[in-house]
Amino acid sequence: MNFCPDCGGKVEKNSVYCPTCGYALNTIIQGDAEKDKKIRDLEQKVAHLERSLESKSGRKSPIPQNFPFWIIPVTVIAFFGMFALIIFIVLSR
Repeated sequence: MNFCPDCGGKVEKNSVYCPTCGYALNTIIQGDAEKDKKIRDLEQKVAHLERSLESKSGRKSPIPQNFPFWIIPVTVIAFFGMFALIIFIVLSR
């Protein structure tokens, strides 16, 4: 079973015109089976590449999702506070 290149409707192997849209099939492509196989192979390759991209992008982050991000600014503030305290002690002598 072949398909019409214009509308995609089913066409008998020896048909001259497409029964769905009337497209002239005077140059029936004999390599339809080969082209269909190539298309299926390419679609499989694309699907494989998409799956591999999804799996690579889905890999775990080095930072866990439940990481307490509030700890970063608290640590920075504490560091500068201690630094200021040390400077105050040194200068007050």
